Amino acid sequence: MLDELAAHGVRLTQAYANSSTCSPTRVALITERYQNRLPVGLHDPLPATATATVGRPPDHPTLPGLLRAAGYRTALVGKWHMGWPPTYGPFLGPPGAGGLYDGNARVEREGYATDLFAKRAVEIVRRPDPRPSS
Repeated sequence: MLDELAAHGVRLTQAYANSSTCSPTRVALITERYQNRLPVGLHDPLPATATATVGRPPDHPTLPGLLRAAGYRTALVGKWHMGWPPTYGPFLGPPGAGGLYDGNARVEREGYATDLFAKRAVEIVRRPDPRPSS
């Protein structure tokens, strides 16, 4: 699958981090905007409570949303740091210091976060494509 993606996909040969820290960089990547244009991009770290009102606006377009609209499958596994579920989720990962979430539900999982995320990513990649073949 990776060989096919490399042969037929887009080859990115340069990288640029929009900030020196993770949360603002993530905001810039996901929203395709400079991080300081959204309130969530001004926080690093985000407020560490599940009642915090800072997060990526749910109605703001995202790179994954645009890719889905173009027919790609997308998923988010890992660190989020763009707000707390359920308002600013869902995902499998830690939104901050508040534990692990799977979708909008807080969950308990045994193991290292890196291993849990890798396992979920492999499950997603191995899922059959639900779209009909052309």
